Amino acid sequence: MYSDRVQFERESARYLLENNVEYLFLSCNIIIKHDLFKAFTDEKLFNCHPSLLPNYVGFGAVQKAFENGDFFYGATIHKATREIDLGQRFARVVIKRQDSDFKLYTHRLFVNQAVLFLDFVAKITFKMNILPINDNIMLGFTPCLFINTEEISFFHANDKKLIQE
Repeated sequence: MYSDRVQFERESARYLLENNVEYLFLSCNIIIKHDLFKAFTDEKLFNCHPSLLPNYVGFGAVQKAFENGDFFYGATIHKATREIDLGQRFARVVIKRQDSDFKLYTHRLFVNQAVLFLDFVAKITFKMNILPINDNIMLGFTPCLFINTEEISFFHANDKKLIQE
């Protein structure tokens, strides 16, 4: 076990660089501050945040959007920067609120967020041109999905319409 966050990042950066990892993708609740920033430029360091940035930066974003009764909610992929959740935005999924139950609300979000994240990683892997997006609210995925969602099996069999297009 690591004694502190600095040591964890130092060892993680060393391991990733030794193994020629080209990009680093963070998900939701990971905040890095030290050696990982030095090891990966902001062109190779991305975060998937569970809100429609710039709304609800930092921790607790899902709960805040739910409690505020936002009609649209979703997830955003952005460059990870030292300023938490303020990096340039590259992809998002926008979902129309249907659920008054927090468990279903978060389930719908995280399934869609996983598809968004996998699609973004696929685009990076295939060297597709990744351009910044604007903040217009449009249902579904921006930019359009590259992966075929017909082939994705969801773990919640009762809800075939988790992806909002």
